[in-house]
Amino acid sequence: MGSSRQDIPEELKMRRFPTHKLPLALATVVLITVALMSLYEFSKQLLFPNISIWQSHIITIIFSSLVAALGAYFAFRKINALYLWIVEELARRKHIEQLMLRTERLAAMGHITATLAHEIKNPLQAIYSNLELALEFPLGPEERIEFLQTCHREVKRLIEVTQNVLSLTQVAEKKYSPLLIAPLVNHTLDLLHHPLKKAGIQVSTELNPGMSPIMGEASQIRQVLLNLILNAIEAMPNGGKLHIGAQASQEMLRLTIINSGPPIPSNHIEHIFEPFFTTKREGFGLGLFISHHIVQQHEGMLSAKNLKERQGVAFTITLPLANVPPKPCED
Repeated sequence: MGSSRQDIPEELKMRRFPTHKLPLALATVVLITVALMSLYEFSKQLLFPNISIWQSHIITIIFSSLVAALGAYFAFRKINALYLWIVEELARRKHIEQLMLRTERLAAMGHITATLAHEIKNPLQAIYSNLELALEFPLGPEERIEFLQTCHREVKRLIEVTQNVLSLTQVAEKKYSPLLIAPLVNHTLDLLHHPLKKAGIQVSTELNPGMSPIMGEASQIRQVLLNLILNAIEAMPNGGKLHIGAQASQEMLRLTIINSGPPIPSNHIEHIFEPFFTTKREGFGLGLFISHHIVQQHEGMLSAKNLKERQGVAFTITLPLANVPPKPCED
């Protein structure tokens, strides 16, 4: 769901700074300057035929200053017009980006609504069928308990689906603070120590404790890490390697989570961040979508790519750095 230049109306594509007028403007300035200097030399010889050299220099300096001042005035007007054009153009483009973003969100919610109806229909049908059997047919205690347990399981599934969707539609107040990425990663790995050990996955990290902090909300960033590491565990049920590394530039932090599991099929990799897209028998296909949504709210990017020679899959999180000291990470 990305905006492209093709989405911009044709009349907006045609609006550009009139650079074709610059050569004409420069030529006009040169011609005016040559004409003024020629007029000056002619007037000086006509009006002051007997002046001394130093008087001629003084008159030349005064006239040149007037010409320079006049040129500076017209140059200032052109520069001011260019500045106003740039400000207007930036405001216009920002408005277009906001409209496109709003359109993308509406399209995403429409897709979510259509798919959610399908996700809810199946559990409701199972609940209805089991309740109908339990109420209308003579059943033994064990059979009745089995049907009720099925209903309980499907109700729990409905709650999970609705909670995941609500977490996307609710706009939470931004309470971002400076966070160190290393404690967040280590804490998430501690939470998943047993699943990682059970799956036989070897974990390695490359995290500098002194790395600059990011701006974010700790629980949300931890949720993204949790989703990506759980995704790696599911991709390597028979063991493998998980590597988490971070690098910081002047303005952004780049966190890479690499698993040695099988590559993502080429016809799937473009859709893995879409809602309800999954190839698993269990799950709702919302984990990566929610993670992508959270990272976007933090003004960052989340991407995935297959490594060369089937060496695994790399998920990369890019987040802006903070410019103030970090607060301790709360568990």
